[in-house]
Amino acid sequence: MNKLTFLNKVIFVIATSFSLSLTGCATPVTVDNTVKKTTEATLIPFEENYKWGYKVDGKIVIPLRYDFTLGFSEGLAVVKKGEKWGFINTQGEEIISAKYDYAQNFKNGLASVKKGDKWKFIDKQGKEVSSVKYDFANEFREGLASIKQGNKWGFINKQEKIVIPIQYDFAGSFSDGLVNVKKGDKWGFVNKQNKIVIPLQYDFAGGFSEGLASVKKNNKYGFINKRGKIIIPVKYETSNSFKQGLAFVIEDGNSFYINKKGEFVKD
Repeated sequence: MNKLTFLNKVIFVIATSFSLSLTGCATPVTVDNTVKKTTEATLIPFEENYKWGYKVDGKIVIPLRYDFTLGFSEGLAVVKKGEKWGFINTQGEEIISAKYDYAQNFKNGLASVKKGDKWKFIDKQGKEVSSVKYDFANEFREGLASIKQGNKWGFINKQEKIVIPIQYDFAGSFSDGLVNVKKGDKWGFVNKQNKIVIPLQYDFAGGFSEGLASVKKNNKYGFINKRGKIIIPVKYETSNSFKQGLAFVIEDGNSFYINKKGEFVKD
């Protein structure tokens, strides 16, 4: 894949993510009502003529009526209608009305939503469960959620107790017991007791996925394991997290996928 093709893909993702409102002649779409819509894993979001819906095995089961959608999580999916966000179930029924300025998927029974310039948590009935409003609230992962107050980040549990002090300049989400955090201009990893497991020594560190995390040093990227050992050399111009055993990387202007051994797999 050359640079131009990669750039075109990036532009397309950005355009659809922000749901640019463009007019055009839409082709009539047939909804297949014979397909059972009970398994969230089979419901795949798709876009056509700048509207979004869901398919099962290639058949449309939830019509193209949204301006953006995410995948299902814990039985509900985030959808955008106009400028507002809400939640639907696997039958396409609106469970929580589209009234938020932004929303994230449900994790551990709670979802973070934004109204105005503040974030809070709601349950699956749309009931507000937060006693505190945050400048940002991430989704819960492994029982904890990163939250931002002012310019600093920390972690709360589902009872909203601060379990990791609000002291970092950035914090991601927990994966396999570790989370990427930033202090000053360096990144590293801490555990749920806020103990530094991998020193804050990187120019950037992504979260762990499938046992490996992307890290940056001296403008190059590579991958480390949970012990901080470099598994794939720090030599790429960019890198994404591993998914299904593959990671997207760019080296010398060429983009391709590698496996967990750092071997070329495909363009």
